[in-house]
Amino acid sequence: DLRERAALFKETLQPQPVKRLFLRLDARRQLARRALGQGRRQVFLEGDQLAVGVLARDMLCGLLLVEQADRAVPVARSGFQIDRRLAGPDQLRTEFGGLFRIVLLGFPVAEPVIYCADESVTGTALYVMGFVPGRVFWNPEMPGSNPAERAVVYASMNGAMARLHSFDPAAIGLGDFGRGENYVARQVDRWSKQYRASETQKIDEMERLIEWLPAQIPPAGPPRLVHGDYRLDNVILHASEPKVLAVLDWEMATLGDPLMELGGIVAYWNEAGDDRIAQFMRRQPTHLPGMMTRREVVEYYLGKTGIKCDNWAFYEAYGLFRLAVIIQQIYYRYHHGQTRNPAFKHFWVMANYLGLRARRVIRRAS
Repeated sequence: DLRERAALFKETLQPQPVKRLFLRLDARRQLARRALGQGRRQVFLEGDQLAVGVLARDMLCGLLLVEQADRAVPVARSGFQIDRRLAGPDQLRTEFGGLFRIVLLGFPVAEPVIYCADESVTGTALYVMGFVPGRVFWNPEMPGSNPAERAVVYASMNGAMARLHSFDPAAIGLGDFGRGENYVARQVDRWSKQYRASETQKIDEMERLIEWLPAQIPPAGPPRLVHGDYRLDNVILHASEPKVLAVLDWEMATLGDPLMELGGIVAYWNEAGDDRIAQFMRRQPTHLPGMMTRREVVEYYLGKTGIKCDNWAFYEAYGLFRLAVIIQQIYYRYHHGQTRNPAFKHFWVMANYLGLRARRVIRRAS
C-alpha cells in the first residue's frame, strides 16, 4: 500500500535498503538494448512476451525483483527511470521524492516504487515506477478519436495542469524542489540566449521582444510546481475514456511561475479563426468545433487555480517568443546543413510570424 510505504519514505531514498535490483530479461536483454538503440522509448516484459512500446522517455520496463529488508517484492509490469542527465543522481532523487509526494495527494502520475542510488546495480542511479496501462498519442491529432473525445481530452489535460499548479510546494514538503526565485527572469534570459545562439538573420520583432520582456517582468508570485514539458505525448490516457491517468517525463520539473507554463501551452493553441500561417503551423486539433478558445483556456485555468493575473499579455507574448526560438533553432540546423528535412526550409518565416504575433499581443494590451 502506497500510504504504508510513505512511512518508509526517507529510508527508501537511501541506497542501503536496496540489496539487489535487476532485470529478468535473460537472453532477451540484447533484443531490448537493440530496440532502445533504434530509438524505441520503452521495453517491457510481461510473462514470456517482450514488447516494445512508447510510454515514456528514458524508461526501461520489465519484470523486476526488489529485495528490500530481507523481503522479496516482485513488481510486475513496472518501469525504470534511468539517470541519463548531466544533473546526476541528486536530481533523480529529488524527482522521485516529488512524485512520491504528489501521488499521495491523488495527482495522476505513475506510482514511484523505490529509488536506488547504488550505481553497481545497473551502472547508474535509477528509480522504479509503476506501470500504467492506457493510451499514449504521439500524434496530437489523436488518430482514431473523434471531435467530442478530443475536446474532453484536452480539457482534462488543462484540468490536470491546473491541479498541479494549485499545490503549495512548501505545504507538501517540496519547498526545496527547485530554484523558484527569479524564475521568470531566468527563463527570459535563457530563451534570449538560445535565440542568439541560433540566429541566421536579424528579425526586428524578435529584437524588440528581447528588449521588452526583461523590462516587463511581473512581480513574483508564490512559486508552484511546473512540469516543464507538458503536452499530449507526455500523458497516459485511460484505455476507453478521455481521462488523464498519468503525467510522464518530469525531468524538467521545478518550482516557478505557473503562468509561464500556461503561456507556453497557449502558444501552441490554434483556433478556427486564425490566419493561414497559423493554420499551416498547427500541430494539434484545437481548431475543431467543441475545443476551447485561447481565452477560454486561460479563463478556465484561472478559475481552477484561483491565480490572479493582471498582465496576461506578458505571459502570452513570452509563450510565442519561446515557440519562435524553438522554431528558429530547428531552422538554424537546416540552414547550416545539420538536417536536410525539406519541411524545415521555411521555418524562418514561422519564426518571423510568431515574433510579429507576440508584438501584436503587446500592442493590443497597451
